This record gives sequence, structure tokens and C-alpha cells, in this order.
Amino acid sequence: MEDTAKQFVTITGLLEGIYFHAIAFSDVKNVEGISVLIYAAPLVLWLASLIFAVMVLVRKKYGININSSRKSKETFEEILEEKYKHIRISSVFLILSFVALIIALLHYMGILSYIFEMWQNSSVQLF
Repeated sequence: MEDTAKQFVTITGLLEGIYFHAIAFSDVKNVEGISVLIYAAPLVLWLASLIFAVMVLVRKKYGININSSRKSKETFEEILEEKYKHIRISSVFLILSFVALIIALLHYMGILSYIFEMWQNSSVQLF
């Protein structure tokens, strides 16, 4: 499980660096309104994924009784359950970040606004 967390840390760090540099060298720096949220969403989600992946790697002290094999096993299972929960949360944030990245790319290329305009101008009324 620690190996998976290390891979998540590496992946999110690389993606954040590449995305940050792509924004720094583009014309996205001067956006306002909802566009700021669209472009910031992948970074926020990668940061959340990174935090939960690091929580898997952080060492904690657990009080165990080495004379009781049952209690040691229960403590070990609790540790694994907690780490598994954190790695699952990290993976959900990582997947959501890819969705946010696709939305940001569609917005940057103008496709998102084109779709929104087509939807507004269509004769089909949803409500």
C-alpha cells in the first residue's frame, strides 16, 4: 500500500508541476470569474490527492501488547484499514482531477463555451 501511495505522490507532484508551468507560460494568467475556478480545480484536487497519499506514508505510534497476538493482529488490521481508506480517497481525488483537467482543457480551447452557446440557442427547452 505504501508503494501505491508513493506512486500517487510522484504522479500528483509531476502533474501539478506540469500544469502550473503550462498556466505560467500561457495567457490564462489574466482570467476572471468562473474561469479561475475552472483552472484552479485540477490543482486543488491534486493537492487533496497528495495530502491523502502522504497520510498513508506518515508513521504513527500505536500502543500494542506484544504478548497478545490477537490484539496485535487487530491493531495491524486497523492500521491497514485506515491506510486503505486514505489511499481510496486519494484515488478518488486523482480521478476527479482528471475530469477537472478535461473541463479546463475544453474551456481553454473554447469548446466548453461553444457547447454552452449551442445549448442556449437550441430549440429544445429542458425546463
